[in-house]
Amino acid sequence: MSKAHEDARDAYVGMMVPTVMMSPRRPVVYLDESFVHHHYSSHADSLYHPDDPKTKSKHKGRRYCFIAGILDDGSEVAHLLGLDIFEGGKKSGKIVKDYHTIVPNVAPTDLKTTIWKALKTHLDEHVLPVVVAMAQNRGHHVVYSAPGFSELQPIELVWANVKGTVGRAYTSTTTFQDVRDRLEKAFFELDTEVIHNTIESSTAKLHRALHDAEAGAADLCRDKSESDASSDVDTSSSSVCDSMSGSDSDD
Repeated sequence: MSKAHEDARDAYVGMMVPTVMMSPRRPVVYLDESFVHHHYSSHADSLYHPDDPKTKSKHKGRRYCFIAGILDDGSEVAHLLGLDIFEGGKKSGKIVKDYHTIVPNVAPTDLKTTIWKALKTHLDEHVLPVVVAMAQNRGHHVVYSAPGFSELQPIELVWANVKGTVGRAYTSTTTFQDVRDRLEKAFFELDTEVIHNTIESSTAKLHRALHDAEAGAADLCRDKSESDASSDVDTSSSSVCDSMSGSDSDD
């Protein structure tokens, strides 16, 4: 795990734990997108003999993309929001633009890798995704989940539930329309209790992650204190250690 991933996780946990403990509770909408290929299957028949002939799997084929949210307002009535299912992989056409008008400080002789690096930096610093801008304009606070920690985001587990239901129903005669019908049915039958329990599970893992992070920081501060005590060099404590120990009150 990289330091960047750890920092992203700690920032996400530090934001979400106080949010889910607010009183009165602030509603949280977990939003995500995913997809299911035509020939996606998820069966339990994974046991096989090494000498058995292997059947070449079909091409994944076309796919259905879906986007939706789940609402957590602190009650037991968690439910699905704004489901949209559509066929993915289609493009409406080419849009040609002169990169000089959108990427600053790029020379005509620069290589593509240099241009893309400059473009990414420019986009990250100056351009919000459309959906983020729309949400912020309506008063919502947008928080990105930490990459690599899907267990802290309940909607990932809900999607796994839905896709598993669709995949287990796959047979060699399954049509693309069958996949659409099964996907809609899986969402329609998604139980409120399942969503609520998934949110509760992820919330518990949020608290555990915060506890582990605080314990790790405390160990680091203790080691630093012991190191400073055994050294002749007078070093000041880090801001993290200062914040954990708290400021002393005057008499």
